[in-house]
Amino acid sequence: MNKNIVNIIHFVRRVEPREPQLDLFKPVVEQVKMANRYLFKTTFLLQYDALIDPDYTGLLQEQDHNLIEIGAWLEIVQPLVEEAGLTWRGRQGYSWDYHSHVGFLIGYSPEEREILLDLYMNKFRDVFGYYPPSVGSWFIDAHSLAYLKNRYQVEAACICRDQWGTDGYNLWGGYYSGAYYPSKHNMLAPAQGSENQIDIPVFRMLGSDPLHQYDLGLSTETGFNPLNAQDVSTMEPVYPESGGNPQWVGWFLKENFNELAQPFGYAQVGQENSFGWDRIGNGLSMQMELLAAKIADGGLVLQHLSETGRKFRQEFNVTPTTTVGVQEDWTGESYQSVWYCSRFYRVNVYAEGERFWIRDIHLFADDYAERYLNDVCKQEQSFYDNLPIVDGYRWSGNGIRSGLYPMIREDNGDFAPMIGELIAMNRTGNDFYASYRTEAGEFTIKCEERHIEFICESAEDWILSLSWGSDESPILSAEFKTCSYIYNGFSYSLYAEHGSLKLMDTKELQVYPEHGKITLLFGREENS
Repeated sequence: MNKNIVNIIHFVRRVEPREPQLDLFKPVVEQVKMANRYLFKTTFLLQYDALIDPDYTGLLQEQDHNLIEIGAWLEIVQPLVEEAGLTWRGRQGYSWDYHSHVGFLIGYSPEEREILLDLYMNKFRDVFGYYPPSVGSWFIDAHSLAYLKNRYQVEAACICRDQWGTDGYNLWGGYYSGAYYPSKHNMLAPAQGSENQIDIPVFRMLGSDPLHQYDLGLSTETGFNPLNAQDVSTMEPVYPESGGNPQWVGWFLKENFNELAQPFGYAQVGQENSFGWDRIGNGLSMQMELLAAKIADGGLVLQHLSETGRKFRQEFNVTPTTTVGVQEDWTGESYQSVWYCSRFYRVNVYAEGERFWIRDIHLFADDYAERYLNDVCKQEQSFYDNLPIVDGYRWSGNGIRSGLYPMIREDNGDFAPMIGELIAMNRTGNDFYASYRTEAGEFTIKCEERHIEFICESAEDWILSLSWGSDESPILSAEFKTCSYIYNGFSYSLYAEHGSLKLMDTKELQVYPEHGKITLLFGREENS
């Protein structure tokens, strides 16, 4: 695969019931003009109501298909539902209703999902003469993804980034960036082995800020509020503080594709037409100029979504480990953040000034099924997630910023947060490591596909401490080498190959080193 890949993906709706006065055709016309002006490979994904409108399909049919790729945007609309002989349950006057139980495949039974997909795919073939090679939606359940792959040989899919509460779509604890092969049981979890994977790469959309997005809306006093939506810091040009800000966009393109981006860097650029051209035009034009400069320097490659999916499948039989990291904050603050993801877990190594800690760990498990694999979503909100080991966002509160913190023993015997200066941060092969110069000597965090190692020169004068202030923590007990959790009714464990675990009385889990090392395990050999 190419090292640094950008997919320009615009998804297209014909109606916006919240703002019916908007001209939704103009953004598509302008986006097509941009693709032709810059000769940028661009993917357009059509919602069914746009697919049955000859204005939209005619515009795209006229284009050079070496430049313009046309695929499917799989939100569900009234014409598609009624053609399937089903009852439309959207709100009055909403032929597209964005609520989860109406506007997405999960609002319908698995059998109904297949009927809806068949109708869409056959209509697409009637219009364009072939089935769509790529599909997208804010989320697509595992049953539907497997059906699209097995019946229609779809080559790539894209879904929303991690977010909490935005539009009622909750996706949390997934593969942070790039692509993965989803589990047959949970579309947000990479399969741990080839026997349980759906062979369609799923790419995370919207160019999520790897430093600031995670904590947006966090309050260490009031904690995580499940009723509040996170703010947004992404490449979407409609947001003036991020994707509409040339300083932020330049920073994102630099950091997202730095030397840590291994084995490849990935970002999606683009915007749905539902915002109208006046709100997205300036930001998108600015982004195209910055992309053109990066491409001219040889730093980026543009591909269609399906092309990236094909190349991914050619190179990787199972989900590879990836890193995306920020070493310099665009605001000038001394913050750093690296996301390391494997098919077994994800982890975020994070620093603010002299403080560094693990902000997030989520476990991926083939047997943790998504809520909607066989069941129908009946609520406006939807939830896709994985198994939390450390959740610095949802477990904070009551004055505690949750995380897994290195702690050093003081002269009085108490433990205090370790202070450190970054020495080195690197990606080597499948592994990532970060080393800090601390009062206890050199402290290294090393992430490998199945485990994380913490190593300190001061053999036994330190621990790792996980504390939480909210009632969200699923930790039940800890005994020597094992910490037991239960989340969403599912039981799982954290294992320490080196070190030992102790659950304290004050909402704290302590991890003690063994000969100066702690090793936390997340994968079993038989899953390879």
